[in-house]
Amino acid sequence: MLDQFKEMKMLHSALYVLLCMALLAPSFYVNNIESHDWGGDFAMYIKQAENIFEGVPQTDNNYIFNEENAVLGPKTYPIGFPLLLAPVYGVQCNDMSSFIDFMALLAVLFGLMVFVLLHDRVHWLLALVVAIGVTYHTTLLFFKREVMADIPFALFALLALFAIDKKKWWLAGISLLLAVLTKSVGLSLLFAAGFLFFLKHPRLKERSVVNLIRQPLFVLIAVVSAGFFLFNNVLFETASSGGYSSVWSEFDAATVISNNLNYYWEFLRWFLFDSISEKPVGSVATGVFLTLSFLGWAIASFKHRGAFEVWFPLYIIILLAYPDHASGLRFLLPIIPLLFLYAATVFNSIHRPFRKVAVLAAAIPFLFTYQRSADLIKDWPKNVDGPQSVNAIAMFDFVKNETEPESAFLFNKPRVLALYTDRASIGNGRYQSQESLINQLDSIPVDYLIHADALWNPGLDTLLQEQKTRTELVYDSLGFKVFRWKH
Repeated sequence: MLDQFKEMKMLHSALYVLLCMALLAPSFYVNNIESHDWGGDFAMYIKQAENIFEGVPQTDNNYIFNEENAVLGPKTYPIGFPLLLAPVYGVQCNDMSSFIDFMALLAVLFGLMVFVLLHDRVHWLLALVVAIGVTYHTTLLFFKREVMADIPFALFALLALFAIDKKKWWLAGISLLLAVLTKSVGLSLLFAAGFLFFLKHPRLKERSVVNLIRQPLFVLIAVVSAGFFLFNNVLFETASSGGYSSVWSEFDAATVISNNLNYYWEFLRWFLFDSISEKPVGSVATGVFLTLSFLGWAIASFKHRGAFEVWFPLYIIILLAYPDHASGLRFLLPIIPLLFLYAATVFNSIHRPFRKVAVLAAAIPFLFTYQRSADLIKDWPKNVDGPQSVNAIAMFDFVKNETEPESAFLFNKPRVLALYTDRASIGNGRYQSQESLINQLDSIPVDYLIHADALWNPGLDTLLQEQKTRTELVYDSLGFKVFRWKH
């Protein structure tokens, strides 16, 4: 009888997963385009994927790191996401539509992971509503056409934590390794796993070393740590940590935390209650939702204290402390499903007859966000201004055909220029001092300056205005000007 009950439960779970897959699959085709915005991160990821496929060292990417513009990005990114992109590059080369289709697939898998995670703890219908609501949210529909590491990181992070709690150690090992290799913040998952290990083994001194290292969680941490070092430092020598220290040193901690609190509050108010976000009731609703989420986390921690409960507050601390406070969904994506999970946890503790109704109430935010998503699904922009535009391609062709291969450039988007022209490039800080900028141009040395009308760069504007005797216009087309820098 018990076996029959388990079989029926597994059958129902499988049917729910299939239903979720069927409902999420159409999102793959929504808002897919053939061009990318100017960005910059995407170009580094694709260049690193190209280097993997071609067998070239990761640091041979023509990106000149500028310590005075460290927020632009490190010399290389962690190897995880480029490894995922390498097969796409191998089949389609630098075809942007193929990369965007790959991101759309990862977004569908992320939505499915949201369903699996919530279904494990709360009513399946709530899990389905949240998975659909998040996957079809306007922000994710726009974000999935960005070739960025955040969607795969969120997918692997949630899968790793889920597998740890379920003691599925092989799955946990693979997904945790992928997460820490995809983004540097993935190391927080290792710290959370380590803390969880100490929580589950409070009397470490009383146990033998041999007994401790046989514990599956300890083995997991050790193997993933070794794998992280092997992939990022031996098999592929990256420089993903370079530059982050200078980013941290430029900001006051109290100011950073205050700015982040304000920014994430505003973003969540819009994300959760779009149509009423500017009204007082929107702030009240957001406050109630977040209160329920943190209360639910406390309840879950008291009852269970698993991997999710340990990592959730740790990741929030990192979010508040990290100086880049304008990333919106990028950084919040891994914990948005957890906010819904923990809000539902509060309702799930209510007396059983009222549980289903109360749990469904946790999905109320999507009533205020569906209209914008529906409008986007009906019609979305098919192209965006960026490196694939006609004018940008013409400028790239000039750089490739009319400048020396060893030339160095200054451009707002140095990693994009490096990808599409194979020229060394540096990006100046927008408010970098003129003295420092000129010193860099002469010491590197930089041979050409590129001005783009669509890319705001007051530092370069000032330089071109004040140093007319040292610049010579050599290319002038719609939207772009290329100047030779005289040494």
